[in-house]
Amino acid sequence: PFLSISASYAYACGVKTDRTLSCWEDDGVPAPTEAPPSGQFESVAVGPSFGCAIRSDGTVACWGNDAEGQTTPPSGRFTMLAAGHAHACGIQVGGTLTCWGSNDFGQLDAPEGTFTELAAAFSHACAIRSDQTIACWGTSSFGATANTPGGTFRSVTTGVEGSCGITTAGDVECWSTNSYAAPPPPAGISFVQISAGIGPCGVTDRAELLCWGAWIHPLQNR
Repeated sequence: PFLSISASYAYACGVKTDRTLSCWEDDGVPAPTEAPPSGQFESVAVGPSFGCAIRSDGTVACWGNDAEGQTTPPSGRFTMLAAGHAHACGIQVGGTLTCWGSNDFGQLDAPEGTFTELAAAFSHACAIRSDQTIACWGTSSFGATANTPGGTFRSVTTGVEGSCGITTAGDVECWSTNSYAAPPPPAGISFVQISAGIGPCGVTDRAELLCWGAWIHPLQNR
């Protein structure tokens, strides 16, 4: 049994009920050759070729490909992690953000302030400030950061070419450029959880799963 999992497109890890890590990968796709560290952990975040996890004492341990420094985390204690293609970010105790790894698209240029939620994708990341507004940084090639909406949010998720968030009223907003925009979710429905991915999907307050639109390829509602 698992307490939580994190998955990239070819690699996934989970924190088991005994607080140890277990990882698996897609056959035939390069993945970390290094096994995850031993010990007890609170949460885990993975990219396609590396992973990072928060130990029970709040420190971070990383493993896998370190070509961009993505498995060399800073010292300190953390409460949340998120991983992109070759970078990772974390919320430290106290609420400040720290990122490490590749900075090809400014994905290490985390904003100042205090934050409560965090999500990362290929080369951008978004986080919810303590006042519940959203800040995004990294690549803006597809509007993933430039079109960040106003208003207040309770959760945020990052996808292939855009991001989505659940507002404090329970509505979903997604942002990217017009050419990659996802159609709005069904009107009048509140969501409790959402994942951007290739196309956004969410769990409604009626425990139903809804998917709509796509950043790249059409997805069917299911």
